Amino acid sequence: MKHKMNFKALIAAGLFVAAVGSVNSVNAQARVVNKIEEKPTINVKLLGGVGENLIFEIVTEQPKDGKSQLRIRDEQGNNIYSETVNTKSFTRTVSISRNDLSKLNFVYSAGRSEAKKSLEIVVEYKETLEIKDVTKL
Repeated sequence: MKHKMNFKALIAAGLFVAAVGSVNSVNAQARVVNKIEEKPTINVKLLGGVGENLIFEIVTEQPKDGKSQLRIRDEQGNNIYSETVNTKSFTRTVSISRNDLSKLNFVYSAGRSEAKKSLEIVVEYKETLEIKDVTKL
């Protein structure tokens, strides 16, 4: 009888350890999911062009208020625009000269996380020909 009691206690202890390990695993997975959801976001939209400039609307958001930075870089990594902000979300309209640009990298960083958006710039010129009859009768 004594051996049966110890065997039952051993099985019960094993089930308890398995259940606790299972709960800890779920908690660890939940923490990982929360870390993934805390990344900042950036959305970039081309509004159009004025002369040699391209006009972009940039919408950013981070999980909580705090210091964040928006940077726009050319294809060589040179900063074209940089701004530090202390709000949870913001929208900016930025005008950038398109002189010899072929790619723009938008980087929004908050804490140790960052969101990136890269845009390729393709300039295409179209020629329009119009002929009007100006003969006076």
